[in-house]
Amino acid sequence: MLAQIAMLMKTTILRWSSVIAAALSATWVILLAAVVLRCKLSAQPFPVLAKFSPFHEHLMLTDRWLRLFPLFALVAVVLICAAWYWERSFRSVRAVAIASAVIVLSSLLVILLNPGGYFSWFLS
Repeated sequence: MLAQIAMLMKTTILRWSSVIAAALSATWVILLAAVVLRCKLSAQPFPVLAKFSPFHEHLMLTDRWLRLFPLFALVAVVLICAAWYWERSFRSVRAVAIASAVIVLSSLLVILLNPGGYFSWFLS
């Protein structure tokens, strides 16, 4: 009985940790949107290149989170696989796997679709 409770707690922690890791992998998208919004709302004209933005620290933070995106996405996948292994059933991790996949794929879509041209502006 106690072993079953411990196993349930372990898989629950793994599942929620995978969602948190997936959400952390998408943090750079929110930071990028925030820096674009800050640049648009500032009294200065919108900078031609991101490096000319008056918000240098915000740009550096966004860059660091963008660099961590693949690591957090990989951690999310590993945690989902670990929960699947411990539970021995994909049904118990299906919702978490779908939620994590949607979050990670949203980041990839921002990179590929480049809405508004702001991702390429940021990389400039």
